[in-house]
Amino acid sequence: MLGRTHAKGGEVAALGGYTLLSSAGVLDQIPVMKPLSFLIIYPFAIWASTAPDLDHGKQSIPSKDVVSRSIWYVLHATTGLRKKMNKNQFGYNALGVFDAKHRSWQTHSYEALFALVFLAYWLCTSDIAQGIGQTQSAILRLVALGLALGWLAHIVLDGITPDGIHIATCCILNDIVFKGKKTLPETIKVVPQTQFFATGGGNPKTRGNWYWERIVYTVLQVTAWVLLFWMVLGWLGLV
Repeated sequence: MLGRTHAKGGEVAALGGYTLLSSAGVLDQIPVMKPLSFLIIYPFAIWASTAPDLDHGKQSIPSKDVVSRSIWYVLHATTGLRKKMNKNQFGYNALGVFDAKHRSWQTHSYEALFALVFLAYWLCTSDIAQGIGQTQSAILRLVALGLALGWLAHIVLDGITPDGIHIATCCILNDIVFKGKKTLPETIKVVPQTQFFATGGGNPKTRGNWYWERIVYTVLQVTAWVLLFWMVLGWLGLV
């Protein structure tokens, strides 16, 4: 998906996640006014909705801020070293953990998503205010929620493209145990390998189109409007 579609997905995730968590009473455990809670969640959800694409090449990363650049350097820490190594050399495959390629398992995997969601859940349900203060704890929880929601949106949207989403455990085992051979299935795919569903389908060189991208973006846009309207009604006490 294009960056703008991922950002729109982050917007929907922030609105939808906030609405569901508010209705379930989860946000009642966080001592911050609900409109302010959303204003904290929203920007982090938007940032996280494109953050998995920090595994791109340096010139194509979606964000240029200090945090994004730092994450990029971690994801590509051993890229230069591996280029100087022979593929059969000891440690080559293990160093691949910090030599991410686009759509890498490091950022585009179910395990990475689960870890972030679990962290957000733990922060929202555990009593950590004693150590850092109630206000700081509330902000930290909301930031974690925003990051988890945005990352979830990215994985869901990339999951409905032909490349699918990685199973990190299988990727690691294939790289280290099976020495780079694709012995175990590395991805879960839910849409067929056709041009209609392809990312970049509108590229004239591929004779494709933007049909799927446009459909997804339009659905996300309408959903965002509906969720925003519903959220405002909730703030006004009308629903």
